[in-house]
Amino acid sequence: MVKLIFFLATLISFALVLTLGRYQNLPVNNETFKAQEKKRMLLEEKKRRKALAAKEAEAKALALAKKPTLVLDTPELKNGYEVYFKKGKCITCHGKKGEGKTSQKAPKLAAQHDWYIYSSLVKFKKRERVNKKMEPYLRNLTESDFKDVATYLSKLPPQ
Repeated sequence: MVKLIFFLATLISFALVLTLGRYQNLPVNNETFKAQEKKRMLLEEKKRRKALAAKEAEAKALALAKKPTLVLDTPELKNGYEVYFKKGKCITCHGKKGEGKTSQKAPKLAAQHDWYIYSSLVKFKKRERVNKKMEPYLRNLTESDFKDVATYLSKLPPQ
């Protein structure tokens, strides 16, 4: 039985060698291989670019998250914070970070010049500039409140 298996294995090997010998002189066409290789390389490049874009977006988000927050180290900044968030309720229209709300046509105030914010508030209160939505909020604020909130908003990072 072992001799028979050995004989068959030898016979198959010999037949295989003869068959392979016939294909030695055939012309080789590498175009199919080249097209497949090009497609594979394009897919790899696309994956690489996608991964790089995701990595850049993550780095950008991380950088934004690490932006320094405003330190309320003076009485003016503390009062400006209180006016913005509680007393004047500016947050209602202008957002938590002074980013503004387009739905309410409220402009961005973060990083705006303090003199501009202050002069605008004074003009609103004197009705030199008219904004019906702001009037109830400004009614109970003082000139000192205007200065403090203007200082606070000017120190916020731009949005």
